[in-house]
Amino acid sequence: MLSFKYLIQARMGSTRFPGKIVFPFSNGKTLIEQVIFQILKSPNAQKKQICVLTTDLENESSLVSLLNKDSIVFFCGSEQNVFNRFRKYLESNPCDYFFRICSDNPFIDPGFIDHLVDQARLHPNADYLSYFSRYEGKPSILTHSGFFCELIKTASFMSIDESDLSPYEKEHVTPRLYQSGCFNTHYVPMPEEIDCGNIRTTIDTKGDFDAADKLISALGTSIECNSKTVVDLIEKLNLSEQMKQIIESNKK
Repeated sequence: MLSFKYLIQARMGSTRFPGKIVFPFSNGKTLIEQVIFQILKSPNAQKKQICVLTTDLENESSLVSLLNKDSIVFFCGSEQNVFNRFRKYLESNPCDYFFRICSDNPFIDPGFIDHLVDQARLHPNADYLSYFSRYEGKPSILTHSGFFCELIKTASFMSIDESDLSPYEKEHVTPRLYQSGCFNTHYVPMPEEIDCGNIRTTIDTKGDFDAADKLISALGTSIECNSKTVVDLIEKLNLSEQMKQIIESNKK
């Protein structure tokens, strides 16, 4: 049976919105707790498989305290070399595959997580699995949608020569896997209702957070917090134009 880890990269030192990771939404959950809440909606995910990969800086104390309170495993590593942070964790915590999950995506869709697990089983030769934006011509992780993550074969990741990586590759962890042509990639097309270039639920700024909080407030106690319900709410709350403007000013 294949083994999976759910690795969330998180830190307190966000440039545009410091401390956002422990900032609470109106439902009482902090951003990191909301991300974990979504992951655990996947029937494939268990709490013991989740680890938050943070930095070894002193200013992570608020995040560490929160994770301890919630009994979430965490690992501290390099701030700038995030690739090394993942590598060091995986050296002592082996698994067949790991998800790389960004902590600024409070609406990560558990259905998309499950589908990547299924795809890994169907395509055992794939080193990197992800959704893909046909509209933007790039992997979903490079879009603003905020519903997706990446699935990586651990052995393939560990085979990368870290000394050969650029600063950009060290910061963003996975580009060598999908840009070099040296690894097998498997992509799933993003759903058309999301793949339109004007959906943004990822959180970089306080404005992003406020928009996400409007969605969370509207969702209330609904357990159906998936990409479809969120996209429908974006239209209902007339947030599309606001998101489109933010996307234009934050082109990736």
